[in-house]
Amino acid sequence: MFDFDLRPYRGGPEIAAAASRGPEAVERVARQVRATVDSDDADALGLQLAELLDIRIDPPGHVGALAAATPWFAGPRTIERVGQTLRQDLAGAWWKIDCGLAVLERNRSAESTLQAILCAHEAHEVAVILRARRLIRGTARAMTELRQTAIADAGLDDLCRGFGILLERAMIEGTRFRFDDLQASGATTARQALQGIVWAQFDGRQPTRLFMVDHEGAGMVDSEFDDVWLRADATVGVVHPIELTAELRDEWGRLFADLGFVPLFPQLDRQCLRGESVFPFGDVDRSVDHVALHRFLLQRGWERYRDTGRFDFPLRGSRLEVWSSALLHPDRHCLDRIALKQPKGSGLEHDIVFSEAVAACIELLEEFAPTVLYG
Repeated sequence: MFDFDLRPYRGGPEIAAAASRGPEAVERVARQVRATVDSDDADALGLQLAELLDIRIDPPGHVGALAAATPWFAGPRTIERVGQTLRQDLAGAWWKIDCGLAVLERNRSAESTLQAILCAHEAHEVAVILRARRLIRGTARAMTELRQTAIADAGLDDLCRGFGILLERAMIEGTRFRFDDLQASGATTARQALQGIVWAQFDGRQPTRLFMVDHEGAGMVDSEFDDVWLRADATVGVVHPIELTAELRDEWGRLFADLGFVPLFPQLDRQCLRGESVFPFGDVDRSVDHVALHRFLLQRGWERYRDTGRFDFPLRGSRLEVWSSALLHPDRHCLDRIALKQPKGSGLEHDIVFSEAVAACIELLEEFAPTVLYG
């Protein structure tokens, strides 16, 4: 248990006892505690938790646990204190960004206090990515929900950027949607974000019919501009270029160029690395700027694993792991190793995982350890 006394606050001892078990355990306890305390007691506990976020706590993992608990008790004083915390130091504190966003999502009255701060610290891109990341996990309503978040309030550019992040992750992770959800999104201002993307109906893991959002309306058409009608519950998704032949990639690429579509993320022209490519996943052991590493990983959709020095990049049942002591102990400044956790197998799924893992790994090393790549 950490050294700060939460006993004077209703629910405080329960939160303190759960801190050593990590953010997920704390969040469960916080949800239970919040149901038993009134608003004033909740705000008092939330204020104390928010103040502790500015203090270096040992072991370091406990600070993430406190960040997970704080949004559940966010009354007016807590919101103001979280705002002060964000103003002081946002850049290198992943838990502060996540905490601020969670407070925003659970309490609309926080919007005027926190939204401007997140934008002012140039963290809006991080905010969009974190929201998109939360929404992508297998929910058929992901697109509809994304339109309803605060991203939409920020204007069409941010809405499109959020969709771009969501859809690229959907392509990488193999997330599928219902056809009627896609139609509903195509009938809104989100249509601009959906153009220039090749979609497919999927039968299991196999794409069976390719189509795009109609450039003139809300419907779906194939490459010959014939209407595509599917059952409302038909399974559709963003096609990965590895799932297309070279001829199909060229055909759709020429079509989008003729229509003047500029996709929000690389799909057809994405670099695809097959299994014969050799890449040295393993020890890196290079000094890094921990603030820059935090920002880089968050902005690209990596997910912190609990409160360890590990970030994960989810890949269709597999994951790419980055281990860095700098993420847990900033004074150590070391990027330690990279590992690909992938079940044995073959086929398109295996090829997609390998290709995306190598691409993410190269991007990371080019930024922080180019000598590992180029000597």
